[in-house]
Amino acid sequence: GRSPFGGGAPDLRAAEQENDQSIEDMTSRIGALKQVTLDIQRETVEHNRLLDDMGGSMDSSRGVIGAVMGKFTKVMQDKQNRKLFWSVIGLMVFVAFLYKIFG
Repeated sequence: GRSPFGGGAPDLRAAEQENDQSIEDMTSRIGALKQVTLDIQRETVEHNRLLDDMGGSMDSSRGVIGAVMGKFTKVMQDKQNRKLFWSVIGLMVFVAFLYKIFG
C-alpha cells in the first residue's frame, strides 16, 4: 500500500507537522482577533457611557436656557425694561466701536 500522500511515512509526518504548525498559527491569530474584539467592546461601552453623560448634560443645559429665555421674554414684555435693554445694547456697541477705533 502506497500512502495517499505518495511518499510513505516520512511524507505523512511532514504533512502532520505542517498541519500542526498551521493550527498553532491559526490559534494565535484567533487569540489576537479575540483580544481586538474585546478591546472594541470595551471602547464601545466607554463611548456609550460618555455619550449618555453628555446627553444628560445637554438636557440640563437645555432646561436652564429655556428658563432664562422665559424670564427674558417676561422682562422684555414691559416697555420700560425694553428701553433699558436697548440702551444697554447701544452703549455696549458704542464702547466696542470706541475700543476698535482708539484701542
